[in-house]
Order: sequence, then structure tokens, then C-alpha cells
Amino acid sequence: SIYFNLCALEVSSVESIIVARSCLPLAMSLLNYTFFGRQLPPPRSAASLLLIVVGGLGFGLSKTSAEEGPASVVLILLYFVCTLASILLGQYISEAFRLSL
Repeated sequence: SIYFNLCALEVSSVESIIVARSCLPLAMSLLNYTFFGRQLPPPRSAASLLLIVVGGLGFGLSKTSAEEGPASVVLILLYFVCTLASILLGQYISEAFRLSL
């Protein structure tokens, strides 16, 4: 995910990366519900997460350069997916192999 983050920064604006990063908590809560059987966030927390996403999108759309092409969109999506996958893998490993000191 670090590689795709740096590649995306080369061809897009920082604001676009901020928008992608601000969408991660909401996506993670949905993936935790889907794959790990955890509870969805309470309505108040879900509304807060949705508000963060809307605010990030509003900020990104107001600051995003019109020169960004399809390559930047692909790299930002790859960054988003790889970051989600690495977080999910970390959660799976920490649950599957409980360590005690």
C-alpha cells in the first residue's frame, strides 16, 4: 500500500489521497461485519463515519485538479484496496494466532 500511495502521489494531488484515506474507517467497519462477524457501528457512529466520508469527498472535490487522469484514479483505488487488505490481514493474523506473554 505504501508503494501505491507514493505512485498515486506522483500523478495526483494530496487531497485525493486524503479523500481515499478518510473513507477507510467506514469501509473497514463494513468489512469487519462481513468477514469477522463483528457488529456494525451504532447508528450515531455510522453517521459520524459517513459524515467524515462526505466531508473528505467535499474537500477533495473542491481541491482536486482537473488534470488528474485515469491513471491517478486507478492508483488511488489500488492504494485503497491494498490498505484495506493489509489491515484485514493484520486483524486475521492477530485473531488466528493469539500470542500471550
